[in-house]
Amino acid sequence: SPLLACVALRRTSITELAQSGSVSTIRRRRSRDEGGAAARHSQASRDDFEAEERTRMLLEYGGLQFLQVCSSLVVLLEAAAYAFIASEASEVRPITVSYLDISYDAQGAEVAATETVPILYICIIQASCCFFLLMAIYHMLLSLPVIFPAYINIVARGPNPFRAFEFCFAAPALVTVLLLLLGESDVGVLVVTWLLMCTSVLLGYVCELNRGVLAHLLAWVPFSGVWGKVFFMAFSEIDLHHHMLGGATSTRVFVLLEFVFCCMFGLVQLADIKAMLSIHQREYCYSYLSMICKTSMCAVLVLGSTGLM
Repeated sequence: SPLLACVALRRTSITELAQSGSVSTIRRRRSRDEGGAAARHSQASRDDFEAEERTRMLLEYGGLQFLQVCSSLVVLLEAAAYAFIASEASEVRPITVSYLDISYDAQGAEVAATETVPILYICIIQASCCFFLLMAIYHMLLSLPVIFPAYINIVARGPNPFRAFEFCFAAPALVTVLLLLLGESDVGVLVVTWLLMCTSVLLGYVCELNRGVLAHLLAWVPFSGVWGKVFFMAFSEIDLHHHMLGGATSTRVFVLLEFVFCCMFGLVQLADIKAMLSIHQREYCYSYLSMICKTSMCAVLVLGSTGLM
């Protein structure tokens, strides 16, 4: 009958709709599964690529890890040398502050005089021993397998903040020790020297960040001011036998060598920003120069204390 035919047709339409709905659901599920599988495959590919990249970087920069270990051992030996001679010699230098003292004479007139008083004393050899021990710990920490991959990951991207951190302490310490040995004791001069050397190092780091020559040239300004003070004291008519550990000639030779080594840091940076050095070549140069500067300072203190210079 027409009624039964209409009901059968309606049932057929509902069945077709249900089947089409289940088919679309299956297709959506299949599409989601395929998308999830593709995402998992893409993530696995990224993980494999990152693992291969880490392996490649460790192979390429693996020599830097060995160099960090060598730097730590060399600096540790130098600290041991300081500790050995500390019992035999102690170069004590005062840190002084000057002020204007105004007094009155018997007639009531003002009399102004500059007074210089020590505020503390520094045992240079013992202080250098502690500093070199801290540097040895620093290099050893960077060479640890847990830290070195993260260190390389940062270095491979460009500027090295770890080196800037190290040089902000090492460079001012080197020049401050030189000034103390040359007879400078004023706390104001020493603090300004420390700040100027830190400024020079930080400008060098800014130069590596923006790859510009302007910051590099500006970094030479505080550097030149500090070394101008060192040269004035080393090559003036001051009796260097009284101030330095060694003689006047050996003192001046040592100051010239240290100046040349410190200038080579700037030349390496200039070659780096001009793309003349690769990243690992740059780090090798900086590490070798750092070891040379520390070793030369250790040599002058040890040889001078033992009377061999």
